[in-house]
Amino acid sequence: MPLRVWLYVLAWSAASALVMMSGTVERLEVCQNKHCRKRGGATTLKRLQELAPATVSVEIADMSHTEHGCFDECTMGPNVRVNGAPQTDEGRVVNGVKTEDDARRVLQLLA
Repeated sequence: MPLRVWLYVLAWSAASALVMMSGTVERLEVCQNKHCRKRGGATTLKRLQELAPATVSVEIADMSHTEHGCFDECTMGPNVRVNGAPQTDEGRVVNGVKTEDDARRVLQLLA
């Protein structure tokens, strides 16, 4: 394998590497912008990280390409994007993910 590819692989998180090895991209991004954080976004992120299987990558959403740096659904947060690509508007956004039951419902979307 060329060195360039190895360096790229090493840059991934362990969860991302597992996801890619399995052939299925399973990815959740949790908004951590100020409005989602005020509504419990940090707790949502932690809860999803604890509940998600190793084949699911749970990350802080990188929406820096947008005007506000978020999903622009602030009044309905905390917001989680399911299987979106970084720096794009792809994927499904699930609003109001606050409780453990909400987090489990989001994870069921991946099944």
